[in-house]
Amino acid sequence: MSYLQDTVVYSKILNSNSTFVLVSYYWGETVVNDGSISQLTYGQQVQRLIGNCENLNINYYFVRVKDFEVKGSYQKALSYKPDFISKCLRLFPKYKCIFVDTDLQILKYPHLFEADADCWFVNWNEYDWKCYNPFQLVLPGAILGFANTTAAKQMLNILTEFMHANRLLAEDKSFSGIITRHFFNVYLRCVWLPESYMYMFEKHKYSSIQGKYTYVADLEYEMKGGVYKPEDLVMIHEDFETGNLDDIYDKKVGKNRFPPSFNRQQGEKLRCLDIVFKAYPLFGLTSQQANEYRVDFAHKKRNKLIKIHELTCPASIPIKHVYGDVQPNSNFIVVTRILPGETVTAFTESMKMYGLSYLIYTDTGMPFAQFIANVLTELKKDIRYLDVHAKLVKRPNAFYIKNMDLIMPNLNVMYSLSKCSDPRVLKTVPNCIYGFSYNQTVLDFLCIVQEHTKMSHVKRDVQHKAFEYAFNISCAINKLRCWWLGKEYLVGPIVKCYSKNELRDTLTKANRSVSNKYKQLTKKLEQCGLKPALDYKSDPVSTHFYGSRYPSIFHNRYGKYFLEYY
Repeated sequence: MSYLQDTVVYSKILNSNSTFVLVSYYWGETVVNDGSISQLTYGQQVQRLIGNCENLNINYYFVRVKDFEVKGSYQKALSYKPDFISKCLRLFPKYKCIFVDTDLQILKYPHLFEADADCWFVNWNEYDWKCYNPFQLVLPGAILGFANTTAAKQMLNILTEFMHANRLLAEDKSFSGIITRHFFNVYLRCVWLPESYMYMFEKHKYSSIQGKYTYVADLEYEMKGGVYKPEDLVMIHEDFETGNLDDIYDKKVGKNRFPPSFNRQQGEKLRCLDIVFKAYPLFGLTSQQANEYRVDFAHKKRNKLIKIHELTCPASIPIKHVYGDVQPNSNFIVVTRILPGETVTAFTESMKMYGLSYLIYTDTGMPFAQFIANVLTELKKDIRYLDVHAKLVKRPNAFYIKNMDLIMPNLNVMYSLSKCSDPRVLKTVPNCIYGFSYNQTVLDFLCIVQEHTKMSHVKRDVQHKAFEYAFNISCAINKLRCWWLGKEYLVGPIVKCYSKNELRDTLTKANRSVSNKYKQLTKKLEQCGLKPALDYKSDPVSTHFYGSRYPSIFHNRYGKYFLEYY
């Protein structure tokens, strides 16, 4: 916003090895924050936050915007948040920008902000165990993290455009509704932060009659009998939670700022899940980062929401291709495997026709996920897998997508082939066409798949269903950037692996052969149709606790905007 000229900036890059900068803005330097238990001014709260950053060696960029201190600027100031984050991403192109409210306090270095991801939010759905669904997002506006990636910046652009058109609406509710209903977590790596990143005090006592706190709990008393210990907390919001905030909520938020579409957006694809997920703490994280989920995971395990599993990978087996043609400086390589005696003429001719680098391997019976993991490790390059019998009819533009971790068909985006439409849930077809990026998070995921695709566990012709199960049970949708291919990459006109009748017969056969465990998980996760809105309290209604009989069509309105090509 060009009119914001009168500002005071506090900024330091204290840690050049860090990948993030904490950012925020404020106004009212000498004005006491009514919500502050210590009656600090807004300026004093910022200085306290700067002190935290200095002590913990955290990069920061905090701005006092004097323009917002003019009477009548309150709504304008509230709606500035997405613009400010966008500005920070431009100012710090090599860093992630993590917006934090200036009344937060930082007690420990926030290692999760160093994770290789696109966005960071606290997600209240992770702690609503009456209706648990980690695919949905309800975020507070106190922590909003965005990486300097194509997908993250595109999401921020979409949210910013909405706020420009709806400046009076609360940004946290607006962001939550848009991200959830348009399935943005399909295309981005999202980190749902543990509750220790915004621990809110619950034992203060507040009198709405007197308009003040009558008792203020210290940290030691607040922690008594709770899940966390003081040493577990990363960031705290001691000023915020009083246990009886109805009057404060009405004054600060109010119904006039509540987005009218929020309850509909949150309710339409909500299914309250009765599933025990498998949590792999090291999936996409370092041991130091994963340790910050330790308390939350243990608590969820006690409440039978998750089982905690080790991420164990078989040793890589060197494999050599038998034939191929790799062009210098190829961004990716197409790989396939053949049985003895199989012809490769049609495959190699199609590769040459479209100028694609390719390698052909002997099929030794190695499980598919292990084969892919070994090839990625050997080549150290993105790969595209194509069945040797598939026909490449047109240029496969999806092969050239640069920033997606996983590219593959998903029946949940193919309306004529599936009775469901929920792109957050993977429903696979037999191994025909895939894209895998070469990075540690993808290799971690393939380790999880291998746990479920050992030859002693799964027949060869249904290994794709074990792949599906591993993806869904591990909540990989929040860990991987995914692009789901439509039926044009299965039955033409781009790639033809099957005729339509062959595909239906193949799916029917595989469905009969696969374990009920795999089929039931997918069925329990899917929200095929549209459900009603949440109730007036933004709580689920009874129909959200089971699936839907009739499907709805998923319109991929925004997905293509998240893509980056070679």
